[in-house]
Amino acid sequence: MMAFIAQLLAFFCAFTAAKANPKVLASHAFGTTKDFEERGLFESTVVLDPTQREQIKELITNGGFYRIRLDSENEIVSAIHACELYKAGFKEEIVFHVDNDGNVVGIDYSAPLSVLSARRDCKKPKLPENIVIQTNVQTRHPTKAQSVPVQVVASAAPPGLQNLQKNVKGQDGPRKPAGVLDIFKKYWYIIVPLFVMLTMGGGNQPPAQGAAAPSRK
Repeated sequence: MMAFIAQLLAFFCAFTAAKANPKVLASHAFGTTKDFEERGLFESTVVLDPTQREQIKELITNGGFYRIRLDSENEIVSAIHACELYKAGFKEEIVFHVDNDGNVVGIDYSAPLSVLSARRDCKKPKLPENIVIQTNVQTRHPTKAQSVPVQVVASAAPPGLQNLQKNVKGQDGPRKPAGVLDIFKKYWYIIVPLFVMLTMGGGNQPPAQGAAAPSRK
């Protein structure tokens, strides 16, 4: 029973991946000056023949590029250092970027590194007799971006701003001009001493300059 459930889950995952990933034929080239050769579907593994094995060994040693091309309406070419592919154990990751109609408009091509990558020396590569490139394919569909309104929509005032506006304008409308009583309440400590000085600090005015002094009897 458990074996049947495992087979059913494997079939479901394969069916889901087949629906999610587009069927795209690919070609590959061993170097930037080499012609492309038929590779097959991206979702399948690729077994290199003896000639291709020697070609990719030369690319790994000399820092060359391994190129792939999508054979579809949009010809898309991507490349990776053969040394990176060797360090990843000939495992590659390809991400298809598709539009709303399901057409591939771009790809991301990379090689995942592992704990064994540091032990693999590209100057002296130790290649297996049969090189198998294992491909992990993912598909990314377009996502709807956040739209920016042409006309700015009024939003709520920040916290505290409404109370500030009420203090400036008053609850019943705009604040009226301050009257005499308001001015006295605000500046009484200046007005009262000044009034006392004017009313009580005076005395007999000194005679004007040039006036005759009163005669003594």
